[in-house]
Amino acid sequence: MKFKLSDEFKSKYKKQNVRIKRAIDRTLSVFAGDASDLSLHSKLLKSPYEGLIGIKIDHKTNDYRAIYEEIEERDEKYAKFRIFGTHDELFNVGKNEKKKTTAKRQKSPRLVKKRGSKRR
Repeated sequence: MKFKLSDEFKSKYKKQNVRIKRAIDRTLSVFAGDASDLSLHSKLLKSPYEGLIGIKIDHKTNDYRAIYEEIEERDEKYAKFRIFGTHDELFNVGKNEKKKTTAKRQKSPRLVKKRGSKRR
C-alpha cells in the first residue's frame, strides 16, 4: 500500500537514533509490500485515536508503535502515518503523570530525616 508521512512523523523521525530509524524503515518497507502482513500486528484503535490504525514497529524495538489513517482521494487509497512512539508515549500520557506525582508524595516523608533523631 502506498503511504505518506505527516510533518510531525518526519520531524520526530529525524530526532531518533539509528536503531529506531532502521526499525521504522524496515516496518514501512513491509507495510508498502503488504499492509495486512501479520508481523505488523495491525489493529483498529479506540480513544484517543478513534478510527485510526496502529501497527507495531519491528519486534526488536520492543514497544514502538506507528499510527496511521487510510485516506481515499480521487480513486486512490493510501495510508497517512500521523505519529509514532512507545506505547506509553502514545497511550498513557496522563496516567503516567499521575503515577509520578503520587510516587513522589509517598516517598518524600521517608527521605526527610527528623532533627535530633538518631538512627540505629
